Amino acid sequence: MPNKTDASIHNICIAAIRRHTIPEAIPEFQFTSFYPTPAHFADEFSNKLNITLHNEELCICATIVDAQNWSVLTTQRMITCIDGKQQEGNMWEAKWSDQGKLKDFRKPINQGKITFKDGSEMPFIYENGKASMVMIYGVKTLMQVLR
Repeated sequence: MPNKTDASIHNICIAAIRRHTIPEAIPEFQFTSFYPTPAHFADEFSNKLNITLHNEELCICATIVDAQNWSVLTTQRMITCIDGKQQEGNMWEAKWSDQGKLKDFRKPINQGKITFKDGSEMPFIYENGKASMVMIYGVKTLMQVLR
């Protein structure tokens, strides 16, 4: 694992999200949030989504459509629930295998796919439009930091 702390990984990812996200668009985001103050996620969502954060793990961003469809990116894992089926994977040496259709605006939500070190794949949810930059840059930056 890298010699960076979860707090420094979190700060790096939040800075990347802020650099690539148009601040005026943030209030328009219907399903997507990022967490400059990680306690906000813990207080608001971790119990509702049945997520327990490990050790020093911090939430970076999330796309939460409803209780059955969501994705949460932390400093250590991607945790996804699609149609009520929850999955998770360690982001250490993960690869982005499919970004989905970034310009498909016919629906508000799209799916990307991550391939983990063991070769297994997992989809994750992200919101279309300007909000997609939150999850995309959160995931891309985390993968770069963890290599």
